[in-house]
Amino acid sequence: MKDLISSLGFLAGATRFRRISEKMYLDGDKLYQDAGVDFRASWFSVFFTLAQASAPLRVTEIADKIDFTHVTVNKILKQLDDVGLVEINNDPNDRRARSVSLSTLGKQRLLEVQPIWQAVELALRQVFDFGHPDLLNSLSRIEDSLAELPVHVRINQPDTAKVSIIDYYPAIKPHYSELVELCYPQEHLRALTEQDRWRLQYPERVYQEQGGFLLFARYQQAIVGCCGIKRLGEQDFECLDLIVKPDFRHSGIGRQLVYRAVARCKENQASRLWAQAPSINKGHDLFELLGFVEPASSVNIPELTASHNRSRVRLLNL
Repeated sequence: MKDLISSLGFLAGATRFRRISEKMYLDGDKLYQDAGVDFRASWFSVFFTLAQASAPLRVTEIADKIDFTHVTVNKILKQLDDVGLVEINNDPNDRRARSVSLSTLGKQRLLEVQPIWQAVELALRQVFDFGHPDLLNSLSRIEDSLAELPVHVRINQPDTAKVSIIDYYPAIKPHYSELVELCYPQEHLRALTEQDRWRLQYPERVYQEQGGFLLFARYQQAIVGCCGIKRLGEQDFECLDLIVKPDFRHSGIGRQLVYRAVARCKENQASRLWAQAPSINKGHDLFELLGFVEPASSVNIPELTASHNRSRVRLLNL
């Protein structure tokens, strides 16, 4: 039976995140306690930042690196200082600022907590994979989305929440043909290979029947974009036909389609996603923005659907 908070759905989203965070912090504290190490899970971000620094850091620098408020950083630093894990001095270049570094005891404590961190990382990987194999990227997308358009702004701009990503089904096939005809110039369509024509005419056979998938973006009941993901092998998928209607470009729909495609590839335990976007859509800019890179010369490129120039191929390691 659901508890009250869970039953509230999206309304209690922030509360669910806080509840999960508190449970993880309590588990972390118990790990340190069982290991006989005087350390708290809530210190990790600030302590790790100081451990990675090659020189003392100002409080503002620590806050910027981990995107915490100054109040939160100062609170953690006080706790670390109370147990002697950091040294806090006046900044010689700015009397108003303080510089912070690990103390001798802090450096010794680092050696004690590192094995615990490795164990925690493995355990959290299992927990997160149980939620979804792409959960870390999902969290990053949530953070980016909130930074780009905070909740209070979304409430005043309700249209921003009306895009949904859905899977292919037979009745949607005419929309796929419409997108292709609308977004590709006639001279491009005439130059298509037989393999390309087959894919565009029978997308369900090329994508779904071969272990891939075809995604669509829907806005207020209208289909405004699509993205096909073709299985190339056990570990490889290829992103094809990333199309967004002209009136809806530069609105984040292409990004949402690729995000969902990446998540689906991870669900299928793929290790690589390939892409070669049509130059008419300037798709490479989007793929590179989302972390796709030009493969190293030593990387063997699988047989992609269309003929390609190696310099135009992009790879995302999953």
